[in-house]
Amino acid sequence: MDSNNKPNLEIEQVKNLFKEVKIFFPNNLIKSYEDVSRFASQITKERTKYLKDELLEAEEKNSKVTEELKNLNKERSDALSLLGERDTFIKYQK
Repeated sequence: MDSNNKPNLEIEQVKNLFKEVKIFFPNNLIKSYEDVSRFASQITKERTKYLKDELLEAEEKNSKVTEELKNLNKERSDALSLLGERDTFIKYQK
């Protein structure tokens, strides 16, 4: 598929292939090239939508984790600061 979700094969090449196949399988060839092309395009659209949804979900999760990490780092910093103040206080008491 190219960037426009179109098959890379030339239509004439595919039509010629289908003509050759009909010679060997005239009654068994059910789907036309257009049907196959539409199916491939639909699958690509659905996959693109699915991946966009997955990306959005991952970005939201990443944002939540980043926010939680900021909060935990602040708590750690506050705790370390408090420990430093206690150590300083104890040193001055002695």
